[in-house]
Amino acid sequence: MDLQLRQKHNVNLVLIKRGENSKQTKAEKAKIINVPMPSTVIYQGDILMVAGSDADLAKLPQE
Repeated sequence: MDLQLRQKHNVNLVLIKRGENSKQTKAEKAKIINVPMPSTVIYQGDILMVAGSDADLAKLPQE
């Protein structure tokens, strides 16, 4: 599933911090991925850092 953050919400995904509940190995947990590639998988519990205008960020879904 492609989130299309830039196209739908006018924001850019700039960083992913892997959550403790991710299905990754122990070494991958809490890993920081700077400038993720479009093919990067996002797991439940990951923390996403996005950049955009205050108005666009306020419109993002909260879940």
